[in-house]
Amino acid sequence: WGFEIDLQQGCVLVPESKILKLKGLLEGVNRSNGIRARYLASLTGKVMSMSLALGPVAWLLTRAMYAMLESRVKWYCGQRMHGRN
Repeated sequence: WGFEIDLQQGCVLVPESKILKLKGLLEGVNRSNGIRARYLASLTGKVMSMSLALGPVAWLLTRAMYAMLESRVKWYCGQRMHGRN
């Protein structure tokens, strides 16, 4: 599963290594004018993989990402996806 369980606090924690991977993906988004569908799918998957620890907020964080993925033309082309302004 890849989570840390704190029985004293009664919570599920995301390991530092997973947080760092997610931060790296987010930094890639911040550096670009748009992202490819595969990259966005990877980012969305990382957030959802943490849903056990994040709870329902994971669905809220990824709602717009899923909408963008549904609007993609192709997975492998050089098309970049842009969010709404």
